[in-house]
Amino acid sequence: MSVLGWACAEAWAEVELNTLAWRMFEVMLSIWIQ
Repeated sequence: MSVLGWACAEAWAEVELNTLAWRMFEVMLSIWIQ
């Protein structure tokens, strides 16, 4: 894999993790608010 491809894959994985964490946070927040 090229360096550029590796960098893109790493950036994408980071975005995915951040999105997952944010979703979990949103769910917990909505449960807590109710």
